[in-house]
Amino acid sequence: MNKLKIIMVSILSAMVISNAGCGLIPSPTLTQTKTITAAITTVALNTNTNSSGFLDFSNVVEEVRPSVVQVETDVAAGSGWVVDSNGIIVTNAHVLENGTGGTVSASQITVVTSDNQTYVATSIKTDVSSDLAIIRINATGLTAASIGKSAALKVGQPVAAIGNALDLGISMTGGWVSRLNATVTDENGVTHTDLIGTDTAINPGNSGGPLVDTSGKVVGITSIKLIDTGVEGVGYAISIDSAMPVITQLINSGYVSRAYMGVNGLTTVDSIVASQNNLGTDTGVFIGGVVAGSPADKAGLKAKDVITDVDGTAITNNGQLVQLIQSKTPGTQVKISILRGTNKLTILVTLGSTPVPTT
Repeated sequence: MNKLKIIMVSILSAMVISNAGCGLIPSPTLTQTKTITAAITTVALNTNTNSSGFLDFSNVVEEVRPSVVQVETDVAAGSGWVVDSNGIIVTNAHVLENGTGGTVSASQITVVTSDNQTYVATSIKTDVSSDLAIIRINATGLTAASIGKSAALKVGQPVAAIGNALDLGISMTGGWVSRLNATVTDENGVTHTDLIGTDTAINPGNSGGPLVDTSGKVVGITSIKLIDTGVEGVGYAISIDSAMPVITQLINSGYVSRAYMGVNGLTTVDSIVASQNNLGTDTGVFIGGVVAGSPADKAGLKAKDVITDVDGTAITNNGQLVQLIQSKTPGTQVKISILRGTNKLTILVTLGSTPVPTT
């Protein structure tokens, strides 16, 4: 009997050692692990105030959620946030697209606030270049979000995206700032700068929602449009420091004034475009038309000219050209190198301001 007990004890001891090596430690032996975890939690996850615990966003979500709204159109669903308590909502311009290159009418936009109140938009203003828009609704006493400073962000800082992800209602995803001052070119060839890169999950429906820091302040505006296809864990938000001047102009003026040249129908030149239009180059940007009376018209630019260089910078695509011109100040004179047929010309254009929209 004693021999049997010894054998049984030996077998049980061997089982404990074997299980420990496979990570299958019986629960009584986890006491030390629990003690260590509790100690870490006390330091890292203390959330007595909104800004103290850098991984627990529950207080932040509770504070920010009343400012976040669902934006629904006949075409798509997205997010937005209250920038002014008197019914002014910020969202992405692409959330309001009608699917054919234009923008839906205000009457086609529904805004659902956090208390499940539904409003039909009374007016909208969009700025496609920055992918920003404002929506006005007939409401007062809304909870406006607190605006932060994206310039104060650091790589490795935790952030959260709050919005109407997958059109399932307001939810939150968390992550970290992975890049600052990022530059990304979207599917339309438009280059966006001063973006915040983050591994925070940004899904369809998140577009237009706020990216917030641990104090609940808006530091960016998330955009599904700026996610790289086939790449996991990489998303971008428009920095709030870049967005607020645009938002302010949309609210006060209804449009954003930028440097303006007055060319349209821009097409990036490649071998196919060059062949179709009998161009003498397979690089640059082909001008489809020139606006009558515009700075480009006054300077002598013409349809079918190919812009190859602006102020010494080689032009490779239409998005780059637009961004380069819009980065200038109205009234600035720029040197445009073009190819007109087989002739190389240099034309000086004094930039104007974008015209006031007629609609």
